[in-house]
Amino acid sequence: MPVPEVLRIVLLGRYGAGKTASKNTILNKEERPEHTKECMEARGKIDQQEVVIVDTPGLFKSDKNDDVVREIQKSISLAKPGPHVFLFVVNPTDKFTKEQEDTVNIICRKFGRNTPFFTMVLFTFGPHENIENYINSNKVLRDFIMQCNWRYHVFDNNNKDPKQVTDLLQKINNMTERKGESYYTNKMLIDAKTEQEQQQTPKQTPEEKSEKFSQIRNSGLLGTGAGCLLGYLVGGGEMTSTLAAAMGGLAGGILGSTSAGLTIFLTDHIKNVCGK
Repeated sequence: MPVPEVLRIVLLGRYGAGKTASKNTILNKEERPEHTKECMEARGKIDQQEVVIVDTPGLFKSDKNDDVVREIQKSISLAKPGPHVFLFVVNPTDKFTKEQEDTVNIICRKFGRNTPFFTMVLFTFGPHENIENYINSNKVLRDFIMQCNWRYHVFDNNNKDPKQVTDLLQKINNMTERKGESYYTNKMLIDAKTEQEQQQTPKQTPEEKSEKFSQIRNSGLLGTGAGCLLGYLVGGGEMTSTLAAAMGGLAGGILGSTSAGLTIFLTDHIKNVCGK
């Protein structure tokens, strides 16, 4: 299968990992790295192949990670119809910190369970002769790379040797060939958002479930008692009133249980809508 005519790449990672420097290395540009607040698209041609790179804001620059994530999610539209690969940029000169672990978790959570299928880890600020030791030093990083089918590459952004770029693009092209040139789509992003919203829906504790069952049971019993009494009185206290009482009790129990269940349902629905 031929390589894509246009290779679409999205750079992800925490602030200071070297995303912009890596973009410059790939496209052979000299733009000064700076804090990117918005997704930025850049294009170039490498070995007769057009390459589109979307640089994204870095996570953990501030405490407004939710805003940053929403901006990062716009990268899918900029790389439409969708990126062939996410390059998750890691600076191995820093210890793999809790922030970096959280970055991995945020990306997987916000972009969905299919994210590693489209991801390659890019280590920057090389050369790094002991990169395997660095990978094995942190379980979260090692497990993430395993989910990415052990796809990673090492960049020396201080060395403009074009071979490291050619090798990277070759790995990405091989990756797209094995996947049948599939790419991450906007539908996958929507599905990821839906799944996360469902996970965030508050679940009832066993105590809450028991309390609601008791409410329905008690309402049913009260309805049954009231129905029996009313049926007996309507029957005039005669023998036939026994049947009327039974029918009234059945109707009262059903009505009481249904009313209680409907009340609980409406209460829970209002809580979910109002967030209370």
